Amino acid sequence: MTWMLRRLARWLGLVGFGVLAPALAAHAFYVESRTPPGAGEAVVVRYDTATPLLFRVGAAGIAGTDGDDSEFDAIAAAFATWDAVECSGLSFMQGDRVPAESLDPSHWMTDDTRYILIYWTDDPGLWATPQVGRFAFTYNELGVLIGATIQLNSLHHQWSTAPEGEAGKLDVQGTVTALIGRSLGITSTLEGNATYPRYSENDISKRTLGADDIAGITYLYSTGGSCMTMEPEAICADMTPDCPPTPTLPDGGVIPEADGGNPVPRDSGPAPRDSGTSEAGGDDDCSCRAPGAVGSSGIGRVGAGLVLAGLLAVRRRRRRRRAPR
Repeated sequence: MTWMLRRLARWLGLVGFGVLAPALAAHAFYVESRTPPGAGEAVVVRYDTATPLLFRVGAAGIAGTDGDDSEFDAIAAAFATWDAVECSGLSFMQGDRVPAESLDPSHWMTDDTRYILIYWTDDPGLWATPQVGRFAFTYNELGVLIGATIQLNSLHHQWSTAPEGEAGKLDVQGTVTALIGRSLGITSTLEGNATYPRYSENDISKRTLGADDIAGITYLYSTGGSCMTMEPEAICADMTPDCPPTPTLPDGGVIPEADGGNPVPRDSGPAPRDSGTSEAGGDDDCSCRAPGAVGSSGIGRVGAGLVLAGLLAVRRRRRRRRAPR
């Protein structure tokens, strides 16, 4: 019986290593840095975590409708997803809704309150291509983020808050979850992560953060202690071209920008603004790349437990062999 238990523990240890290895190895997240005016070097852009970060939503909801609570609830749930990351010190708090006449994508220029603004727009002048959305962030002279804007495309896309998704429509909660991360400066180049910049209709998978998303926000806002921090694949400075790299197809080709001929929508940050110490960020031409295996944090924890059990079993076995008879 003891022999069988040892064999089982050894087998579990091998399985644990097999499960844990992809979770540790499969990552490719990028974060953003900027060189503030007068600064000698680039700094990673982050929000101050002393107080919760506000988010405010356009009161009209989806353009062309009067809005309903499900839209705003879905957006609140998206922020709650990021707020729930255990090892992140960044938290969010919902602010007042913004009337249509007060919507300003450059709100940081006139408003001293730092917040992320989210709203739908069907302005044809904004959407030359069927992008899902646009994001911009801005920082002060120290490189500290002071605000962001997320615009959602209701000209080319229909939107849904249905719990199980809805055919022909983009998921509000998942898409906003993705764009929150992008506006924080996080990008993953592996599928299975919310910040992987590709979006599909009737897809609710982006409501859940992937390993890269969690690693990215933990890297930026680690609470320390027992929390493990993973280094990013690269820190992209001042909108450096090809950082993060444009995802590619399995054959090495790049899917072009969605223009009606290609149904794969993407997100895009607007061009830099001439706004003194403020700058928009996140110009992004990513569309698709070959799938990558990404282990979830849950699998990682199970794998770690199995590895530990295996190591202990091997160690005990060696001790027994060395013991005098």
